[in-house]
Amino acid sequence: AKAQACIEGLTGEPFTLGFGEQLKDGVTLCKAMNVIKPGAVKKINSSTLAFKQMENVTFFLKACREIGVPQSSLFETPDCYELKDLGLVVQCIYGLAKEVRGKADYAHVPELLSATQAAVEAGSSA
Repeated sequence: AKAQACIEGLTGEPFTLGFGEQLKDGVTLCKAMNVIKPGAVKKINSSTLAFKQMENVTFFLKACREIGVPQSSLFETPDCYELKDLGLVVQCIYGLAKEVRGKADYAHVPELLSATQAAVEAGSSA
């Protein structure tokens, strides 16, 4: 729930589907990333073709790496696209929150990320 609130807060758009279903095409993840780091994802595919949707997820992961999210906090594209391990997706969102929190480059990012990360460090669940 906290990871979902984090993404909703970044995009300004409430989820209309379940957590995994909302994120699987990568569009929402890419929109959130572009709020954190404008232009991080140059082209977000709106196609319903599987490989284009997986490409969006890959773009999000690449941007996470560029921001400095450790490899150990990242998920693999099928974890999200095929809904194989949404726990890893949540972990990645928290890793991203941790990476940008308190850094001047990301001062524009909503406090939601800080709240999310603080909850994670306090041992709350997703």
